Amino acid sequence: MMSDKKNIVSEFGKVPPNAIDMENAVLGLILIYPDGFNEVMAILKSEMFYKEAHQKIYEACLIVFKRIGKVDLTTVTRELLDNHNIESIGGPLYITKLCASSYSIEMIEHYAIIVKQKYIAREYIRLGSEIQNMAFDESNDISDVAEYAETNLLEISGTIHKKEPSLLGLLVDKIVEITQKLINREISLIGVPYGFTKIDRMTGGAKSGELVIIAGRPSMGKTALALQIAKNTAQLNNAVGFFSCEMSSDSLVRRYISGVSEYTNVELLNGKCNIDKIVTTTESLLKLGIYIDDTSNISLLELRAKTRKLILKHGIKAIIIDYLQLMKGDGQNREQEVASISRGLKAIAKDFDIAVIALSQINRVSEA
Repeated sequence: MMSDKKNIVSEFGKVPPNAIDMENAVLGLILIYPDGFNEVMAILKSEMFYKEAHQKIYEACLIVFKRIGKVDLTTVTRELLDNHNIESIGGPLYITKLCASSYSIEMIEHYAIIVKQKYIAREYIRLGSEIQNMAFDESNDISDVAEYAETNLLEISGTIHKKEPSLLGLLVDKIVEITQKLINREISLIGVPYGFTKIDRMTGGAKSGELVIIAGRPSMGKTALALQIAKNTAQLNNAVGFFSCEMSSDSLVRRYISGVSEYTNVELLNGKCNIDKIVTTTESLLKLGIYIDDTSNISLLELRAKTRKLILKHGIKAIIIDYLQLMKGDGQNREQEVASISRGLKAIAKDFDIAVIALSQINRVSEA
């Protein structure tokens, strides 16, 4: 995989960004100091090393650590020997040389960050080249090129922004401050309001960073409830993204128009209504910050990309997905696929610090 990326980068006639000396330092310190691997394990992945030999050594470190919980020169060398990788990295002499140089263990995290930064730079160059080639290929639809670019840029940026652990005391101060604001009536809810008083009082609203599941059997009013929540939330000046995997945006908007105009969907579809009344009654809808996306079979990556764009462009506070089972996920069977979608939605809530409300369909067998 790495060789393919290097070939793409080499078209620019320049050596790809790298820090071989920092890679040497990181690996050398990992092999010498017992706690060295713990310092960089959360920062680096094997593909982040520029040199292929270093990728294999780091991968061997990962395997050994998972097996016995620690890493040193002897165990890693043995792992490379057992997997017939020792000669491809330059033999036992090369791995021994990594330990020969004098580096400071206190600097290992700094070295690892530099290695990661060079990898990210290479990824941006690689992606830029791929997007350029896709754009030149007239057989590609431009919307597909845009989606590919946005999704992959989001993946790369995800490797940059990682949350650091927070001290308990600081977290306590944060909660105390929020509680004080609630007592003083400076804020009425912790989360984004559902717009239903009793539910808001019981739950504190849909809280940022959390996934809320609204489950029900088919044709029990889940979509109607979700549309009302979106409307209530938007009326309280909280912009919302509504992702409808089942119904078209036209159908959803007709429901909103029906609600304010008192015309039925059938009357709206057949034109048995007064247009002046519709124009007058729908004025309140024009000001609502509800952004509807009716992409069917939407994937998690696409949802992440679109959510990020809505946050940056419109400052949305929540997204609603109708419904979870119609999304596209990973897994060998449908159960695993739905589980991966749920995990992905939780990650979106946490990573973007927004409320995620997902509708979920329960089959009739659940009554048994």
